[in-house]
Amino acid sequence: NSTYYNGLEINAVLGNFSSISGNYFDPKFCSHNAINIYNAEENATINIKDNIMDSDNFLRIGIKGEPKCTINIENNTIKSADPLDPVWNSPILVQPYNKDTTSFENCTINITNLKGLTKEAKPILVAASNNTDTDITDKLPIVNVDGKKYEVELIKF
Repeated sequence: NSTYYNGLEINAVLGNFSSISGNYFDPKFCSHNAINIYNAEENATINIKDNIMDSDNFLRIGIKGEPKCTINIENNTIKSADPLDPVWNSPILVQPYNKDTTSFENCTINITNLKGLTKEAKPILVAASNNTDTDITDKLPIVNVDGKKYEVELIKF
């Protein structure tokens, strides 16, 4: 087990063409999300590509404010995913940063060639807490998986 809950907690403003690429995330790296993105420059394109994640939770997108950006998630491999949990079984999570996130509707997420998902796993999950997060029911991100629009469902907990 890891001593760290989250791995990379990126509170810095990610600018255009920021990249998190070519990494191997060991199962002992952290016990929760390997990559956490909380801030992005307006109209930035952020690339997350060619990474290998050897545990369940790869990426959390919890950008504060109303992110107007594109996140390209390309050619990543998930070595494990928890097939026992039908709700949280996704390597990519979009969740408001409490009330600091006001909307995701101007955020586009493109997922291409995500390898290693189990049959039961969803590529992406959007979730919000009824108690602590902004209600984003009508403020969901635009998500494309392998070039096709993906119908995002919101899980409230």
